[in-house]
Amino acid sequence: MLQTWRVHSDRYTEVANNVQMQETILTIQFVLLDSSPLKFAILAHCQEWQNKFTGLLYEMAMSRLAEVDSYLSNMKNKYVK
Repeated sequence: MLQTWRVHSDRYTEVANNVQMQETILTIQFVLLDSSPLKFAILAHCQEWQNKFTGLLYEMAMSRLAEVDSYLSNMKNKYVK
């Protein structure tokens, strides 16, 4: 799971970096194109995805740690009696 997280996180970081490097305002003949709302929306999406996936990873790790703690407590109680 951690390897999958790293791959996806790196991909979204790369997308965010590529978006940031793009020109925000372009002139095409007589049309002035301002893509800043789209650029900011894409960057916000990348950040939101990374935060949600990191949160999911955290919740999964905490759940596993709780299971281990419970198991160790049960084993301790079993052998202390």
